Amino acid sequence: MGMTFSDFCIKKTDTLTVEQIKACICDVMAQQGYTAAENADTSDVALAIVSAADGERSAWWKICSDSLEFFDRDSLEHYVLPMAETLGSAVLTVSVFDSDALVLRLLDPAAGVDALAKAGLTKEYGISGRSNLSAWKPYVSDVKQFKRILGEEHVLVEEILEEIAELLCLPASVSLTDYPTLTQMASPSCGAEYLYFKLPEKTEKCPPRLVWHCPGLLPQQIGEPQCFSFLNRGGASKDVSVCFTGPHIARDEIIFEDVRLTYSDQNKRLAEIPLTPEKEELSDGSLGLWADAPELPLPEAPGEDLPPSKYQSECFRRCISLRYTPRGDPRKVLDIELNVIPQEAPEGGIHFCVWKPYGSKDAYIEACNENVPGVSDIPGYEDAFPKLRREDYD
Repeated sequence: MGMTFSDFCIKKTDTLTVEQIKACICDVMAQQGYTAAENADTSDVALAIVSAADGERSAWWKICSDSLEFFDRDSLEHYVLPMAETLGSAVLTVSVFDSDALVLRLLDPAAGVDALAKAGLTKEYGISGRSNLSAWKPYVSDVKQFKRILGEEHVLVEEILEEIAELLCLPASVSLTDYPTLTQMASPSCGAEYLYFKLPEKTEKCPPRLVWHCPGLLPQQIGEPQCFSFLNRGGASKDVSVCFTGPHIARDEIIFEDVRLTYSDQNKRLAEIPLTPEKEELSDGSLGLWADAPELPLPEAPGEDLPPSKYQSECFRRCISLRYTPRGDPRKVLDIELNVIPQEAPEGGIHFCVWKPYGSKDAYIEACNENVPGVSDIPGYEDAFPKLRREDYD
C-alpha cells in the first residue's frame, strides 16, 4: 500500500508568526464546533504545525492532521480558505492518494488565485478539474520546470512532489511529512507544535445498541477459530451476555471451546474476557449456551460529526470481538446462532445466523456460490473456495 495523506501549507510572510497561526486554527476549529482538548488521548482531532528541519529553509508552514483531510470542497471552505483570508497569506493543499495520484491546490484570496495542479492517476480517483499551471508562476522558482515535472511519469507520485517541492521552497522534511510519520519520530527535528480539539460531549444518555461489524458470509468451519465483531451504536454501558442457540444445542451436536470476548482497553491494549457458556432453558423453552460478561465495557458510539477517517479509526478501536472454536458435527454448522445482549437494554442486542437473512438454506447456498464466482474452477484453487453443496448440510 502506498502513501496517502492530505495536508495544507501556509505561506510564510515577514509578519506572520506561529502564534498567529495557532490562534487562527483555534478560531476556525471553534467555528466548526470544536473546543480545546488537553492531549491526543482526550482529543477527537489533532493538528501539527511543521516548519522545517534544522538547517533547512522553507517558505511554508505545513499543517498536518490525524483525521482531517484538506482535499474536498467542504474542507477547503470550512478550514483552509478561512485561514487564508484571516492570515492574509496564500495556502497550498497537498494530497497524495496511495502513491498513485498527486493533487495540489493553491488558494490566495488577496491575489484572487485558485489554481489546481495534479499528476499521476487522478482520473482513477475521480479527481476532476483542469490544471491552471500558469497561475503558479509567482509561487515557484521556475514555472517551466514545474510544468515539465508534473507531466513526467513516475512510479511513485512522491517523487514528483519531492522535485516540485524544491521549486516551491518546501523541503522534503516538510512536504513528505504526514501526521503519523511525525508522531512516530523519536525526536522530530522540525520542531512541530501540536494542537488538540474535541467535539462537545453528548448530554442525553442513550441506551446501548449493538450492531455486527462485517459478519462472515461463508459457513463456520468445525475445529477452526471463529471471530465475530460488533460495535455499540448507542450510549456507553457495560455488562453483556453471550448466548449460542440452535437445534444442535440440546443434543450437544456442536460445542464451543475457547470462548472469549476481546476488546481494546483504556490504554489501547488488547484485553480479553474468557467465557464458559452453560446450558440454560430460554424464555421460549429452547436450550441455549449462556455466559455473562458483567465487566465488559461498551464504549459509546463515536460522534457522527467526526472527520470520516477519524470516525472509521474510532469504530475500529471500539470494536469488540466474540471468539470461539466450534467442534462437533459439520452438517450442523448452518444452524449455529449467535446472540449478544446488553443487560441495560436487551432490546439493543444482536442475533446472527448465516442463512436466515436469505430466507432459506437453499437461497443462502445459491447466493454464497454466486458471490464466489468461478474461484473453485481455477486450477490450483479448487480447495480454496469450494462451491457449497446443499447435501453437505442438514
